[in-house]
Amino acid sequence: MKVANYGLSEALDDYGMPEHCLVVSFPARHSIFELFAGPEYQALIKLRDLGFKSVRYFIGSENIDQNSESENQ
Repeated sequence: MKVANYGLSEALDDYGMPEHCLVVSFPARHSIFELFAGPEYQALIKLRDLGFKSVRYFIGSENIDQNSESENQ
């Protein structure tokens, strides 16, 4: 199993770093913006806002430890 760590490098708002976060991988940077602009996501915003006090987005980078696969075998 490959192990990755994620470095948050760019916040899409003006607040500090989060205590918890969910990481979602996208095939390309433009895919992130296409998702949030899409009608399916726009339709979910009212429901999302009922369940969360705040929602923030970050763009980061994935760093895969190439040695982790052989160490776990």
